[in-house]
Amino acid sequence: MNVGSHYIWKLASLLFALLYAFIFFCLPIDAFYDRVNYLFYAENSYNILLGYMSNGFLSLLTNEPIWLLVNVSLSSFLNQEYTLRVIIFFSAFLSSYVVLITEKKYFILLIVFLLMPQVVKNNIVHLRQGLAIALFLYFYFCFNKDKSIYLILITPFVHSSFFFIVFFIYITEAFRYFRASYGIKVILFFIISVSLSILSLWLASKLGARQGERYELQMTHASGLGLVFWSMCLLIFLSQGSEYIKNNSLATYILVFYTSTYLLFPVSARIFESAILIVLLSGLKLRNSRFLIFISMIAVLFFIQWTDRLGEPGFGWGRGIDYWS
Repeated sequence: MNVGSHYIWKLASLLFALLYAFIFFCLPIDAFYDRVNYLFYAENSYNILLGYMSNGFLSLLTNEPIWLLVNVSLSSFLNQEYTLRVIIFFSAFLSSYVVLITEKKYFILLIVFLLMPQVVKNNIVHLRQGLAIALFLYFYFCFNKDKSIYLILITPFVHSSFFFIVFFIYITEAFRYFRASYGIKVILFFIISVSLSILSLWLASKLGARQGERYELQMTHASGLGLVFWSMCLLIFLSQGSEYIKNNSLATYILVFYTSTYLLFPVSARIFESAILIVLLSGLKLRNSRFLIFISMIAVLFFIQWTDRLGEPGFGWGRGIDYWS
């Protein structure tokens, strides 16, 4: 890539990221699902933070203290509405810019990824998760491994789903020193995923994390279409061979986790959404017919998801529905 085209690519990425973030920034602040709760956080984060602190250090750590501190900091000079708008803009801009600069060759496909409902909703509905995703992508792609392996430790304290993602990354690194075939490693990760799903909500409840109480007795209401779709993607990844799995092990293991815990773990979809961009970006490294099949599947998914949502109030996010989770 020559210097001129490099700067044009970076400028195009910057301009699209600014436009992408500005659109989310301008959306009505109270027109979407869960915005009332986020406005409550913006107004009361300091008191919420004190409440968790009074329950002990573990309670504080397991209830996303950095998210609360971000709200405390912004609300000290902004009103509730603009506290949310700044978070939305920052998250959407950072995540989109980092994704767009990962690969010049697939710029249009990267825009499609950013416009997928499972990505978009983290800048509309799941704002806390959107901020954590933006920070994670920045640390993961923009720093070398020696630094990123520590910087990503911040993200679980923004959104608790990243306790799992960080764990997956450390397991992936540990597996590099485990002399076994990648088939054995995938089976082992399957066993770890199922065990983790059984134990984690119980542990969250014991540690005082609000998610443990919220989801412990909750059953998933998903249709199963997501399980079928992403299982097919996992098969494509595995069929590409051991070299591909070695170079894209995190994305592969994330798919293993999601498909193996789909029926067991009511929050597996939320965890998967935190890393879906990692999976999509790894899909760009598939070769030949597998690449074409993967991209065709994503195009069909994109079309079906948006067809289901067009015409719905708030594109369906007012009701929190996602048939493809």
